[in-house]
Amino acid sequence: MTMYTKGESTVQATNIIRGEKPTGSGCNFTLASIPIGDIDLFLNGQRLTLDMDYELEGRQITLYKSISITDVLRAGYTS
Repeated sequence: MTMYTKGESTVQATNIIRGEKPTGSGCNFTLASIPIGDIDLFLNGQRLTLDMDYELEGRQITLYKSISITDVLRAGYTS
């Protein structure tokens, strides 16, 4: 079990997610759970950068550039 501090509260993380394929298409994708702490997002094996390549709000990922059906998007995070 991992503990993260967010603001003045401590959040207990119980799941480590690796290699999740977010659902969606184009620019809009959804994670299975809300990430706590950092998220690692990869497109075709290349790590994407938050606020440069995508934005994240709750479980929703918005890519700044649409991807095709042949592209592979994977996420790793703690929830």
